[in-house]
Amino acid sequence: MARRIGCFFSDVWRSATDMRFYGTAAALPFRSAFLHLVKVSLAIGSMLAVMLAAQLFFLNNVWRWCADNLPAVTVLNGTASAEVAQPMVIEHRSGAGEPFAVIIDTTGATEGVDLKYRAGVLVKKRGVVFRVGETVFSRDYLADASFTIDRRYFESLVVRRRWIALLAAGVYPAALAALFLQSAAAAAVGVFASRLRGAGLPFRAVLQMSFYAAALAVCFILAILLVGVRLDPRVLLGVYAFVHVAFLVAAVVSAEGGARAA
Repeated sequence: MARRIGCFFSDVWRSATDMRFYGTAAALPFRSAFLHLVKVSLAIGSMLAVMLAAQLFFLNNVWRWCADNLPAVTVLNGTASAEVAQPMVIEHRSGAGEPFAVIIDTTGATEGVDLKYRAGVLVKKRGVVFRVGETVFSRDYLADASFTIDRRYFESLVVRRRWIALLAAGVYPAALAALFLQSAAAAAVGVFASRLRGAGLPFRAVLQMSFYAAALAVCFILAILLVGVRLDPRVLLGVYAFVHVAFLVAAVVSAEGGARAA
């Protein structure tokens, strides 16, 4: 069996379409399999770093103005409402640059922040959309969340501001550590499933398979987000765990079959 594995995206595709690929992954040197996990942690870290940078822009430039000028928005059980005529568009211009916009529209008529603004925030019925330059990301309210977006809410964001630089610096190692621990936990499930079948694959081999299954699960979640599907974070976590463990167990079963055939 060939022990050489190609580029990252090719490996993700093969891990989704060919269970025999995991046998190749299990036979690699540990550092090669671990490098695959490093690559996917960089993808996650980059996405989180962009989100943190956008929030830092917001906190540095417009939080006090928002606190002084925006009407209160109430979120009850994950649904926002405001006692103002909507859509409500408030522009804030600092200096000679393009204005910043805050849009409140819980009716669903407004889908995003117009590109004529350099940045903006859209408060929607089910979440908030942020845009800074070409970077757009959204944050949905939890289904059972209830709070009020008012001056006190904005002031609470400033308390967190001091931690953003530390979070940005630590997001890459944190993503890698989280993926490694999740992969190890899934590998333990894979080893248990293997022993139940009377095979008993070594933990290291299953762990290396788990690295590739984790990367596949992450890419699956990123694809869901990129096409615009908005799910509760807990649902996304459940989907991630299911895809990770399901493909890993299938890989273990395939590896056992290959070993018996050999």
